[in-house]
Amino acid sequence: MKGTINILQYSGIPVRLHWSFGLIFLWVFYVGQHWNMGIEGMLWIGSLVIALFLCVILHEFGHALTAKHFGVKTKDIILSPIGGVARLESLPQKPIQEFYIAAAGPLVNLGIAVALYPIILIVSPSHWTLSTLLKLGPEANPALIFIPSLIVLNLGLALFNLVPAFPLDGGRIFRALLSIRMGKFRATKTATIVGQGFAILLALVGLYLGNFFTIAISLFLYFSARQEMQYVQVQKILTSFTVKDIYRSHFKKIYAQDPMQLAITESQKGVERSFLVFNLADEIIGVLHEEFVLEAIKEKAPERLTIDYLSPKFEYIDPADSLKTILEKMQKEGYSILPIRSEGKLLGVLDRNGLYNFIELQRKIR
Repeated sequence: MKGTINILQYSGIPVRLHWSFGLIFLWVFYVGQHWNMGIEGMLWIGSLVIALFLCVILHEFGHALTAKHFGVKTKDIILSPIGGVARLESLPQKPIQEFYIAAAGPLVNLGIAVALYPIILIVSPSHWTLSTLLKLGPEANPALIFIPSLIVLNLGLALFNLVPAFPLDGGRIFRALLSIRMGKFRATKTATIVGQGFAILLALVGLYLGNFFTIAISLFLYFSARQEMQYVQVQKILTSFTVKDIYRSHFKKIYAQDPMQLAITESQKGVERSFLVFNLADEIIGVLHEEFVLEAIKEKAPERLTIDYLSPKFEYIDPADSLKTILEKMQKEGYSILPIRSEGKLLGVLDRNGLYNFIELQRKIR
């Protein structure tokens, strides 16, 4: 994902930090100034924020590792100022699997809170109770309230995520339960409406309190719910069609010894942007991605040979393959064009732009 850096990796799952995460420390400085804290106080608050985000990482690994147990891979975990997200490569097939995956995150936070509570009982058993933890304020000594605050924050994180508003974990649990009777598409639609309603309510609360952070979270929830609905809608469309429904039997052949000008001219016509590349025996030896054509244009090298730009990585697909499978293949492997073969005969091509245009058309007519 653009604008992120890798900070660690576990079980094959990278954790990436978004550039905007740095805004958190500006917020810490603002809070410190507002509460008249010294440098030491700000350092304690900053340490608490870092500890909280370590808990967020564990929360997301709860999702990711549970998903891995069910055979669902996780692309990565992204951390931003408003939290984390484990980006799964696909949705779990069964509602009960989604239920377990969604519930795993909040359970991790509850587990952290339970594990930390004995520490403060040992330090001061008569002073710290659950009611006193919930009444913590800025006037307390930061060093003394570090562990108690972390407990409260983990409890809050768990409870907030269990709100049955999509795309929070509670919303995914809600969808999983609805899916048992409604099916995934209708369940997602219902969960999205509830989630967006909650986001609007949260935005109104943020406006009333003048809290920008609350408004930012509400916007994130609102658009994330819409994005999830669009994703499920696309999945429903793709499972209804196969490659044979949309592939092109007529396409421009580019040969390895052709100058790049040929591909540039064809791409400028707007119909084809990626090409199969052949040798003189009419065998496919690679592909010329749209990005490579643009590279030749930027380098002002139309006279260079196609073989200098082509990628040898490609694979044949079958006309009976589901479009859902093909989209996942394109996204995972970075393919922009795929040759279609049946019984040893080349039938045509399916390119990324053609697939995206088909999806957009289906969304408009449904």
